[in-house]
Amino acid sequence: MCVQVYGFGSYFEGTKQCNDIDLLLIHQDTSISSCKFVLRCKTELVALVPKLDISILSRTEAESLSFKEQAEVVAIGNICGTNFESDTRDIATKVLSF
Repeated sequence: MCVQVYGFGSYFEGTKQCNDIDLLLIHQDTSISSCKFVLRCKTELVALVPKLDISILSRTEAESLSFKEQAEVVAIGNICGTNFESDTRDIATKVLSF
């Protein structure tokens, strides 16, 4: 199981003074296991990166809302269950070095 991570908003547009860092997490579906996994991802990322504001959508919701296209998101990476700790650290490092 994997979660796709995208950045959007002023932080990723290069604004020097930002109130928060907006991330979008897209998970597989609305099953209990998928929802629990994406919440685990959110909890870990919030602990690693200050000022995060995280939005969560299932793949179907993201497609029906065209959120990625409308928000002009930046692909950051994936968090997968098999490499959870290293994936979340990699995502946090990428976000903070953007």
